[in-house]
Amino acid sequence: MSAIIEQLNQEHANMSRILDLLEHEIDAFGNGEVADFHLVQEIMDYCLDYPEACHHPKEDAIYAVMIDRRPNLADEIADLSGAHAKLGRQTQGAHGTVERIMRDETLARDLVLDVFGTFLDSYRLHIKLEEENFFPEAARLLNDADWARVAQTLADRPNPLLIDAGDGRFATLRQGILHMPGFSAALG
Repeated sequence: MSAIIEQLNQEHANMSRILDLLEHEIDAFGNGEVADFHLVQEIMDYCLDYPEACHHPKEDAIYAVMIDRRPNLADEIADLSGAHAKLGRQTQGAHGTVERIMRDETLARDLVLDVFGTFLDSYRLHIKLEEENFFPEAARLLNDADWARVAQTLADRPNPLLIDAGDGRFATLRQGILHMPGFSAALG
């Protein structure tokens, strides 16, 4: 398996932890408990940062090479770039919702639950479809030269969730993930 696919799989595992943490906070809110919307805001800031700027472009670069190799592939697997654009719009919507909450705007509980429920369901389905369809097809279809071509197009940067940025950026999110019940594994 390509090192790029392995990295993408690890990023999916990390994102799944983040989604679980988000769901925990949204469930608390839905149950009338106090949710940590500062943490929710940091989660959504992260979702707009690394996945949108680095993770999805990596996948889009792989998809472009796959389509170059097999133009009819677009008929067989989902339009990944389109799926990323749709997920980006949902991320923006959820981010806007938490921003409104942080400005003390009054929002109906059902609206908040619907926005975040849709976001969580869409993101989890997206990850599942990539892992079950896109990644295996990429591993089957691309050769070493293709992977090298993909690697040359990537402007990668470290995942800010995994580094100490010195400015505390995403520190609350890191701690939330590491201390969430049921998580014994460190972020990788």
